[in-house]
Amino acid sequence: MKDYKFINEILIRISICLMSSFIIIIWFYQHSITNPFELKSDYLQYYNFYNSANHNLDRFGSEFLTPLIYKVFNNLGVDFYQFVFLFGLAWLPIILKLSTRIKTGYLIFYFMYFPIFFVENYAFLFRTYLAFMFFLMFILATGKKRAVFVFLAIFSHMSAILFIFFSWLKLKSKKLYVSLALSATLIMILNQIGYGFSRVLLFLLDYVGYLNYDLQRKLSLLVRIGQGNIDSSGVKIMILLASTVLIHSLFVNQDNKKFSFMRALFFSAIVALIFSDFKILANRLGFLAYYFSIPYFLMVLSSISLNKYLTIKFNSSFSYNRKVGLKCLV
Repeated sequence: MKDYKFINEILIRISICLMSSFIIIIWFYQHSITNPFELKSDYLQYYNFYNSANHNLDRFGSEFLTPLIYKVFNNLGVDFYQFVFLFGLAWLPIILKLSTRIKTGYLIFYFMYFPIFFVENYAFLFRTYLAFMFFLMFILATGKKRAVFVFLAIFSHMSAILFIFFSWLKLKSKKLYVSLALSATLIMILNQIGYGFSRVLLFLLDYVGYLNYDLQRKLSLLVRIGQGNIDSSGVKIMILLASTVLIHSLFVNQDNKKFSFMRALFFSAIVALIFSDFKILANRLGFLAYYFSIPYFLMVLSSISLNKYLTIKFNSSFSYNRKVGLKCLV
């Protein structure tokens, strides 16, 4: 009976993955080639650079990998929209690999995230998503291959250093994780009602000038940036992240890996919550959790076993676990 349930669950998962992969590929094709995004802002900048005659490797400073990739694919005759589609296909194996951390009951919701949001996001923030992809390869890899993916991630976008730092960072006890999650949630609430980070900056502006004019100038610039980018549209994301970190904080201390994707998501979410009234700071410094909020939430829920049935767990090999309680699948 147990073997039957186990085999049945495997067949269900395979069916969901195959069906979802087909839908994702069709959706990526439609939103990158058939009915692509409007060329404006960063979309237009990447489009123009991809089609430029001279792909200077120092176009983005030390982040030379994007110009190099653009040059190779452009010389192969791949147009910009085809390249965007191919980049989405490159993500598919990683999406499928991460799905092994999702319980079968949540699997459809996990795959639904990618057709809805993914293409427009990775096309707009290509270098960061390229770094994110190599960072995930670093997390999933073992041995000396990890060093290669660290190199590729960092020279795709310097934010990879922050991703790796978050994945390495570890607190000593569950109380510290819970306290941090509660504090970040409180700050997020204060941000939303107008008594958060931006309000503090406005208060400090009149006083720091007496101490350091240059500091006052930099704070003024930050306030102006914040006032133009209040993240009113991201309230739902912040509520989801707050809920996720509060649940995750109860068992994240059980994660003993040296580099952990789940810890990276936790600390990234904390940063996003703290700077939730500054859209740019929230979604850049908290990029991992901000743009991966729904999968993160589902991974946390999937890490909690509250029933006696099988919980599928993939690490380096396939196995299953029937232990009841809180587990972190990292």
